[in-house]
Amino acid sequence: MKIKAAVFGSTGLVGQQIVEILQSMDEVETIYSYARKPPMFLGKKMVFKPFKTDEFSISEDTDVVFCALGTTIKKAGSKEDFKEVDLLAVKRIAEKCAETNTSRLGIVSSIGADATSNNFYLRTKGKMEETVRKAELKHTVFIRPSLLLGKRNEKRLGEDIGKILLKPLSFIMIGPLKQYRPVKAIKVAQTLVKETLRSSQKVKIIENTAL
Repeated sequence: MKIKAAVFGSTGLVGQQIVEILQSMDEVETIYSYARKPPMFLGKKMVFKPFKTDEFSISEDTDVVFCALGTTIKKAGSKEDFKEVDLLAVKRIAEKCAETNTSRLGIVSSIGADATSNNFYLRTKGKMEETVRKAELKHTVFIRPSLLLGKRNEKRLGEDIGKILLKPLSFIMIGPLKQYRPVKAIKVAQTLVKETLRSSQKVKIIENTAL
């Protein structure tokens, strides 16, 4: 059976990798690419879908959805605008999956996601996971990576500093520290695609230590 997949955040660091992986899979015939702007290159399987956080639809023939949305408070402009992308938009995606009977949803979350955390970012990611669960999809996969390694189209100063500091230390980050090792975006994408397509669990969480 041929698969029709949707990728939200398809022009971002992980989203681009997800699209490339899907492009290489014979069983995937269509990739709905959701982003604010068209990607620089549209492969033969790709169909561009303009995306606004409160204005989008999911085609009823979609079999699986991947969500790699993510921003920063600095880029968003405020905490509320950050929540609009990282929490509310993802919630709407899950709800639309339920409406269209799309049974599989894979989401890039974050290490330490916890709805009760004192950290605003981690609390938002935790609340996002909670709201997505309420959609009651057949199969949902959350992947919780640490600092992502890879070349972004945009500059994120805090992330760049983190890469400089943590990447050389990765080999000594063992035991409890292993969970904080930076991880390549391609590895996150590969794991999310594989697990979302084959998971038999209602909800599966993949921690950074498994990457």
